[in-house]
Amino acid sequence: MKRTAAVVLLAAMTMPSPAGAETVARSLEELGRRTRPGQKVQVLERSGRLTEGVITDVSESSLTVFAGENRTVAAEEVLRVDREGDSVRNGILIGAGLGAAFGGLSVLLYTEEDEVTYVCPQCTSPEIIPVFAIMGAGWGWLIDHLRKGRTPLYEAPLSRTSRPTVSVTPVVGKGRRGLTVAVGF
Repeated sequence: MKRTAAVVLLAAMTMPSPAGAETVARSLEELGRRTRPGQKVQVLERSGRLTEGVITDVSESSLTVFAGENRTVAAEEVLRVDREGDSVRNGILIGAGLGAAFGGLSVLLYTEEDEVTYVCPQCTSPEIIPVFAIMGAGWGWLIDHLRKGRTPLYEAPLSRTSRPTVSVTPVVGKGRRGLTVAVGF
């Protein structure tokens, strides 16, 4: 019985997670089909400039974002588009997987003779694995819910034909002097 539980646990731990199965748009045209005007986004340009605003228009050749004023960015200059927030689904799946792994370890490590089995007789039974998985899913949801992240909507395809670029921008402000350097490959 313990050998079967070990094999099932190892098989479950080596399976790919569906948490990363969400795909990211690879063209602005595809981004336009997946988003709606008025969605708040962050646009990272190849020059290193980051613009936070609301999508007003998406076409095959450009992206227009309202950030105090309309800013149109050519498709070849858009490196990445993200939206605020992160799905809690991946946290639930990761937590459930880790919980199931700990439950499996509990089954494998504790024997009938251990002191802990007098307090927790179920710790040696494979029935404990789903209990640990549910607890882990709850913790994963909580941690992911409290963490504010970003979800990528668009990533520019890698281009091997473009040449490396270096952009240097002065930063001058009250008590600030320096340079921002962006390197593109």
